[in-house]
Order: sequence, then structure tokens, then C-alpha cells
Amino acid sequence: MRLLAFDTLGPALSAAAVDTGAPATPVAERAEAVQRGQAERILPLVEAVLADAGWSWPQLDLLAVTVGPGGFTAIRTGVALARALALALDRPGLAVGTLEAIAEAAAPGPLLALKDLRRGQLAAQPFDAALLPAAEPRLVSPEDATALAAAFPKVAGDGVALLGPVGLGHRAVEAAPSARYVALAACRRWARGEGPAAGTMLRPFYLRPPDAALAAGRPLVAALAAR
Repeated sequence: MRLLAFDTLGPALSAAAVDTGAPATPVAERAEAVQRGQAERILPLVEAVLADAGWSWPQLDLLAVTVGPGGFTAIRTGVALARALALALDRPGLAVGTLEAIAEAAAPGPLLALKDLRRGQLAAQPFDAALLPAAEPRLVSPEDATALAAAFPKVAGDGVALLGPVGLGHRAVEAAPSARYVALAACRRWARGEGPAAGTMLRPFYLRPPDAALAAGRPLVAALAAR
């Protein structure tokens, strides 16, 4: 199957076209560092990846997107595009958690994935050797995260920087979500028998209340219709 994955929560906007066969194979991928205007840049980036892969919109079978936790604006941008594409193309989608994508980037497990959510808070989630979630994501303080990290041979994600001098040493792994890892996480889910849902039902995942409402992707639907 032809999978289009994109991520708006990593250090750069990214998109990837992936053949979901065994093993899953990236056909094309791009990343673009964007400080502002993510909503304006993500669709052209996705279109460029499809062009690189030689795929057309109707040839896509499945969508995958990072749904959080993370920055509210970044989450809204990614989920809105996923909804818009799902509506325009009538395609299903898989929601991939930010921590799940971080774990995929830091494979193999077991490991603790950490995402810096600012305001002195982190998102934390443990994964076993097969990268299966060992618990639900939690909102924790740096002190709580430090205590959790002590039980794992590997700790990954930008939240590691908030732990301070806790003696992590070689256990600290630089890992960030990107479209490639979103796609691989989606394929891992697919291999475990987890099917996609209607793409228009994709929802953002927050660990604390959002400070703005999520648009239903109408501006992006209009942008797609105009192309």
C-alpha cells in the first residue's frame, strides 16, 4: 500500500511517501525547517514528496500523522491537514503519538520517551522491547521524569535535556519525531493488526487543555480544491 505520512511536531516539518510492504520502504521524503507559517508550508512540502515519489493523490491508500502531545499550533496544523486530505480523497488514517514516533526513532526498546512541553512539564511514555507502549502517556515534572528514567536502559527525546545531571550517560539518545518514523510506527501498528480509522475522525491528543479550538481543516480543503 502507498502511505503518506507527515509530521508537524518535530524540529522540522517533514513528509514521507512509504511503501508499506515488508519491510516498509521510504520511497521519498523531505524535511523543511520552518519557524513560522507551518500551515502555509506543509501542503507544498507534501506535494513535493508525492512528486518525488511519482505518486498522484488518487494513488494514496493510507494517511498517517503525528497527533500529539506537543505544541498546540503544530498539532492543529497536522491534524487539520490529515482531515482535509481524508475528506478530499476519502482515505483512512492512522494517528501516531509524538512519543511513539520518538520511540521509533530511538529503536530498539525498551526505553522511556520524553517530550518537552514547556512550562516545566514533560510528556513521558515507556515502551517495551518490541516498542509496544507499556503505559499511557503522562504529564510529568522533570523530577518525576528523572525518577522514571532510572528504571530504563535508554531514555530518548528532547525532554532528556530537562532531566539535568542525572547520570544518564550513554542511556540518553537523541531522537525526534519525523515523517519517516511516523510512517514506520504506522506500519508497525498495521503489522500488529491495528486497522486505520476514517481519516476525518482523526483527533489531536493533548495532555493539558488546549488554548484554542481546532478548525476542521476547511482552509486546507479549500486549498486542495483549488489545486
